[in-house]
Amino acid sequence: MADPYVLRLHPDLEAERKALEAAAAKDPTGRDAKLFNALEDGLDALEEGREAEFDGKRMHSIQDKYGEIGDHAEIKIEVDEEYAPNGYKFGASHRLTYQEAEGTAQDPRPVRRAIAFEPRKDGQPFVVSGQRNERALSVGLDELDKAKAAEATGGTAPITPVRMPLDTELATAIHAGTNPTHEKRGVTRPAETPVATNGASQTQAKQRGPGVTKS
Repeated sequence: MADPYVLRLHPDLEAERKALEAAAAKDPTGRDAKLFNALEDGLDALEEGREAEFDGKRMHSIQDKYGEIGDHAEIKIEVDEEYAPNGYKFGASHRLTYQEAEGTAQDPRPVRRAIAFEPRKDGQPFVVSGQRNERALSVGLDELDKAKAAEATGGTAPITPVRMPLDTELATAIHAGTNPTHEKRGVTRPAETPVATNGASQTQAKQRGPGVTKS
């Protein structure tokens, strides 16, 4: 059965993913392998529509600080356990940000483009997402405003991005991302993935073919 979403990656994130994969192959127990495995877990979750298991949240931009990224959402991924001096455990250490657009006539599934995988400290997920999508500070996006206005209101706050209509420039950019299919990603997934950030058990991960095996 096909995944409910088509997954694409921003070219900069895809380059980072490839570098982490190569480093993980050389040192399967090292820091880069840990980051690579966490990123793959997040990408699987986006492709499979499991963002709720990772405490997904729509991003609300402070335009004068990060630029307009209100068309992004994030999922939370724990790579490092972080604690305050009093012993209080902080939330998940990393964020994977993404956008979403309508599908095409050939493949009507919505398209998700992963943008950045960054530690949450100092607002890095916001900063890098804004930079990669060339968002000017204090400048809104008319296309985003229109999409938000057309979105159904009421009920609980949405945890996914505003889905951009296919005939917009933002949707064109999302579709233009690299498309790492299962075969191209070439990653051997573990029998089970770690527990998600909200404590829910994740579904059994899919096998991706030859590549790095998680430890």
